[in-house]
Amino acid sequence: MSSVFIYRWALVQLFGIAGLAWVWERGWAEMVVSADVSRVSFAIMGLFALAWLECARWVARMARRMSRGSLYRAGREEHERARRRWLHKASEWMVQLGLLGTVIGMVMAFSSVSADAASSVEGVRALVSQLMRGVGVALYTTLVGIVFGLWHELNVRMMETAAAEYWHGDGR
Repeated sequence: MSSVFIYRWALVQLFGIAGLAWVWERGWAEMVVSADVSRVSFAIMGLFALAWLECARWVARMARRMSRGSLYRAGREEHERARRRWLHKASEWMVQLGLLGTVIGMVMAFSSVSADAASSVEGVRALVSQLMRGVGVALYTTLVGIVFGLWHELNVRMMETAAAEYWHGDGR
């Protein structure tokens, strides 16, 4: 179980990193980062990085236990679950931060809408520019929140499957 778990986890990370590299190579990552003036995307990426590191640390620790065939101790399961509890919420937080970015972007988009701004061609041009900037923030932060939230959720599901096998299976 230990090697299969590690390989499966590594494969998912490889696909995720390959996807990020593809997005970076196309210039989309720079487009998202430069368009998000609210910087909510940075908060989402920071939360993902922190959660990813904790998942990686947990995966390495669990793989060592599985490979040694060390027996689980009674009562330890609940302690382990409590230590990982925040990881279950992190996916939701990423999506919620993305939705917060949506609200911020829409407020930005519509904050400059006024009848006076639409009275001249230059005013309409500035109004459309502000609308597009706000909608860009809204859509990009939502996208970043959903993508990183889904990736993290997949990591947590794999962790939980391995933990269930360890605690309720044969421990190896």
